[in-house]
Amino acid sequence: MLLFLDFDGVLHPAIGGRIDFCHRQLLEDWLILNQEVSIVIPSSWRQMMSMEELKGFFKPVLRDRVVSKCLNSSKNGRLEFPRHEEIME
Repeated sequence: MLLFLDFDGVLHPAIGGRIDFCHRQLLEDWLILNQEVSIVIPSSWRQMMSMEELKGFFKPVLRDRVVSKCLNSSKNGRLEFPRHEEIME
């Protein structure tokens, strides 16, 4: 099972400009209970960070479960729902 995980608005509030991953512990607790779930990161953070940097946001026991990040869509032109289309690719 795959979890497509965005960061902004999911691991921390998307408002206020503060990035503290205040919801990460809830996610990590859930992931520990659900060992069959792997993580793919479609977050815009994927464009600025390597896989190792992205994995570093998680507890060491969970880092191997971050298996991929979405690539930028290969489709030309403006996409109506770019994140959705990237995930579907």
